[in-house]
Order: sequence, then structure tokens, then C-alpha cells
Amino acid sequence: MRFRFDTFAIVSFLTYFIILNFTQILAQQTQTDTTASIFLPNKNNRLYANSTKHLNTLNFDSDLFYQHEFGKINFGLDAQLGTAYFFTSQESYRTSQRLKIFGDYLIFPNLRTGVLINRNYFNDNKRLSISNVEVNQGVAYAMYFNRFLRINLFGGFSKNLQSETTDDGFTYGAEGSVKDFFYQNQNINGFFHFSNEDISPRKNYEHNANFTLLSLISSNFTNEIAGFYSEQRRDFYVKISSILGEHFNTKNNIERRVEKKLTLSEKISYNLSKGLKFDFGAKIFSQEIKRQKKYILPQYVTISTFDPATDRVVLDFNASVRYLSPKLGAYAKINYYEKEELYSISEIQGADETLYLLRQKQEERKNNTSQLGYLSLGGSYSFSSANKISFDLLHRKLKYDTPSNENFDDRDELLTTFRLRFMHRFSYFFKMNFDVEGSRNHVVYIFAERSSNNNIKRILKFTTTGIYKGKNVVSVNSAAVSANYTVYDFEDVLQNFRSFAFRQVSFKDSSSVFFTKNLGVNFWGYLKLSEQGELDWDDFAEQPMQLRQELFLETFLFNTVWILKIGAGARAYILKTSNFKGLDTIPAEEYSSVGPSFLVTTISPLGKVNLLLHGWYEFIDKGNNATDRNLNFNLNFSWKI
Repeated sequence: MRFRFDTFAIVSFLTYFIILNFTQILAQQTQTDTTASIFLPNKNNRLYANSTKHLNTLNFDSDLFYQHEFGKINFGLDAQLGTAYFFTSQESYRTSQRLKIFGDYLIFPNLRTGVLINRNYFNDNKRLSISNVEVNQGVAYAMYFNRFLRINLFGGFSKNLQSETTDDGFTYGAEGSVKDFFYQNQNINGFFHFSNEDISPRKNYEHNANFTLLSLISSNFTNEIAGFYSEQRRDFYVKISSILGEHFNTKNNIERRVEKKLTLSEKISYNLSKGLKFDFGAKIFSQEIKRQKKYILPQYVTISTFDPATDRVVLDFNASVRYLSPKLGAYAKINYYEKEELYSISEIQGADETLYLLRQKQEERKNNTSQLGYLSLGGSYSFSSANKISFDLLHRKLKYDTPSNENFDDRDELLTTFRLRFMHRFSYFFKMNFDVEGSRNHVVYIFAERSSNNNIKRILKFTTTGIYKGKNVVSVNSAAVSANYTVYDFEDVLQNFRSFAFRQVSFKDSSSVFFTKNLGVNFWGYLKLSEQGELDWDDFAEQPMQLRQELFLETFLFNTVWILKIGAGARAYILKTSNFKGLDTIPAEEYSSVGPSFLVTTISPLGKVNLLLHGWYEFIDKGNNATDRNLNFNLNFSWKI
């Protein structure tokens, strides 16, 4: 059975890659928004495919984009495909696809007319109301354009399938963009999109617009103002009770979801002198989400019937200064962030007032406000071309409050992190980095109901990295020692919360040796030794509890043929855990995986075609005579058409 399973995985992948990208992608549909932009994304023509098979999961993703002009005729294609198979006791799958095809004709130098087909599709084998969604649209459009401006007017027909119910109707709208329009030392960019989909009894729309206004006040002084507004409505079919279904003569209820977003920001930049720059910024963001069911009878309302709503407001202020010279670089930044979230429900006329008040109280428990401020600074200094030192420091404070008397999640957090790095080049071929990193995070819950979670977490890490690049040998090696000490404030009275220490030593290596111009060997590997135990911070004493040993090795003997680098080798992964009894260790769990591996990749000087195929077959030993076999691979392919 295992051989049949692995064969199926390979055949599935090859079938998808060869057939689906070039044939079915034009015939199948896709899922996402029911209203879509006429403008195709601004990207280069290419074909991209990625597939992975790890353990019992097989994934495949692809992206095909092509646009070409034949005289006055313009043609474009944009298609994405994503699939996932889960080979478990109950096999499941998930597929999402998107296809957009358009063609237009240049009637006048600044006017094009054409048609666009947009198809979205989502499907999985879970029996949910959104497990099978399909949207098909066909529209005709007219596009006016010049050097700075593009405007589209479009209208057509839409067919929408959800919950085994098909609705159709008209879709129409307009969109436009302004790009790099200069007016009196001001650079203006913007975009708007208004689309409506009337598929009775449902209705969807998407209205959004954004702009940026960059003012060049002087050669060293700029001011940028940006804004964004979005309003989206989506109507979904949801399950309906038998009583409501019979009363309204329908097999589905309709839930409306309306989301509004608004963002306004301003950024001022000032270059005081050569290498010295000041930035000041402010941003406000608001979001409103409302849901509403269409079919409701007040006499059958329960506490879960009421429709929720969320309002969110965010304020963000920041200022920074930066200095850069050939030897010295430095920066400092301060930021203040404030957020408020309010939760509520919509009242239903005629419904039980007690249920409404109870549900409203439940929602109000979620209300919260938070203030976050942080200060970061750092810099680097080059003593010479061979010696450089750098330093980074971050200090952050979070205050989280909940107005409800029944929510005890109020807390304060104080975090400080730092990193110090010294870099030294011993020769043209060899250099080393020496890093010291650390952090201290203190969490304090305000109310006694949650104060058992109060803790201080201290982390310290030392890392040494060596990089050697010779004619025939390239090697990157590192060694690290880290320690994590987490101390709870009230462990003396609460036995369920115990302070602990976690220490780890790790070694990593990545090396390549070239025997000839085309023949060589690659090696990757790491070794991690970890220990965890209970901690007495006052006496700085530890009672070891668990030991973990992790080893990974993979090596390839490779040969370069034409533009292909082909390698074959072996891969091994070993994990052992042991528990301490006093100072003695008792084996607890062991896992090992060994087997052959292979690698195929391209070495293309122009980068037009790129291929990476890495796979391995593993023989797994889980201990206690439990064994398994498994095929894994990663495939990445791209072609610049």
C-alpha cells in the first residue's frame, strides 16, 4: 500500500503540472472576490509552478501571466491555481483557481474597447456552505488612457454559485488610475474602483479609492499625504432553520457582511545636511464590520441570532533621525500607537429584551484599548575595511485595558532587546561575525484573576559565524549558545506555574567543495543539544527535567551538465529525548529518518528559466517497532516568457 501511495503522489504531481497548467486552466473557474478589477496586475510575462509533498500533504500552486500586443489587438491572460491533498484516514482536498482573460482593440490612439472573462472557483470536500463557490463574469469595457491617466467603464453579466444555489444578474462599474502626474512640484498618484454585482436576491459591491500626494517643497524637504477608503459588501448563503425556511419559503438564509476602511497618513522628511535625515509621520486607521441576516422571526430569536458589529480605530505617530557617513551610521526612532476596539450587536425589533441585553453584555466583554510605545536606536562604525561593529536596542511598553468588569485580561508588558555584533575580515577569503543578543520581557496582569500568569522572561544568546569563500571551497559555519529563563511571580503559592530554564547549544554547517569545474559535493547539517528544567531564580539553581538531542545531515555529490546541476546523496534526521531522574537520564522517545535524496537545479546565466527539484525518500523508525516510509519533494519552476 505504501508503494501505491507514493506512486500516486508522483503521478498526481506530473498530471497537474503537464495537463492542468496548459489545458484545464482555461476551462476551470476560481474563487476569491466576486467583483474584480479590469486592470491586470503589473508584472512580467511568466509561468510559475511550485509543488511540495511533505509527509501526508501534497500541495501544488501555479501562476501563469501573459500579455501581448498584435498591432492594434491586445491580449492578456492571468491564471492562478492552488490545490492541497491531505492523505489521512479521511482523505480531503482543497482547490482554489482564478482565471482572467481579456482582449481589446485600439479604436483611437487613446481609446480601447474589449471584453473580459473572469472566473473564480473554490472547492473542498467538507460539507460546508462555502465548500463550493463559483463565480463567472463576462464584461465589455471601454478604456481611455494617456500618459498619466486611465479610465475604464465596464458592464456585463455575472453568474454566482454558492450552497448549491445559482444566482445571476448584471455587473457594472468604473475604475481609473493616475500615475506620476506632476503639478507645481507635486507628484500625484491614485486609483479608484467601483463595481456592483446585482444577483438577486443577493447583492455584492466593492468601492475603494486611494491616493498619494508627494510635495517637493525644496531639494531637502518633502511632505507626503496618503489616503485610502474601502467599502465592501458581500452576501453569503448560510444555513437556515426548518421553521424559518418554511415561513419564508427558502432553503438558505442570507447574511450580509459590510466592511468599511479608512486610512489617512502624512509623512514629512527633512534632510538637514549631507547624511542626516529627519522623518515625522502620523496615521489614522478606522474599520467597521457589520453583519446582518435577512430572514429572522422575533419569536424564535436565540442569544446567537443577534448580528455582531466591530468598530476599530488606530492612531500611529512616529519620528526618526538617521545619519550615514562612510564610517559611521546611526539611527533613532520613537513610535506611539493607540488602538480601540468596540464590539456590539444589532437590536431585533420584537425580540426578547433579556436575550438582547445578555448578548450585548457578552460582546462588550471584548471591548479593549491598547497603547504601545517603543524607542529604538542603533548604529555601526567601521574601524577599517576589515573591522566593523554594530549595535541595536529596542525598548517597548504595551498597556492593554478592557473596560468590562468581567474581563480580567488587563496587563502591562515591558520588553527590552539588544544585539551587539563585531565583524572582522581576516583575509580576502575568510571573515567572522561575533554576536551577543539578549532580551527581557516582563508581563504583569492587573487583576488577581489573571495575576498567576505574571512572569519575567530573560533570553541571552552568543553566536559565532565563520564564512570562507575560496577557489574550491565555500563554507559557512556557526556555533551558538542560548539560555531562556522564565520566572513566574507567584510560583510559591501556585503549584501549576513553575519557573523554568531552557538552554541550548547548536552547531550549523553549510559547505561546498569543488573537485573540478563541474564536479563537487554539498553538505548541510546541524546539531542541537537542549536541556529544560525547573528553575529557582533566587538561588540560580536548576533541577533538570528533559534532554533533547537533534541531528540533521544531508550531503550531495553533484555534477553540472549544460545548465543543470544534478546531485544525488543521502539525508538523515535523528531526534532523541530523555527525562532526568536525579542526575541520571532515562530514554523517553526516539525518532529517526534516513534515506536517499536528490537535487536538480538550473544554472542559467540569464535567469530566464529556473528549476529547483529537491526530493528524498525516508525510512522512518518511530521506536517501539513502529516504522514507516515516505516520499517528500519540493519543486519550484519559473519561466520568463
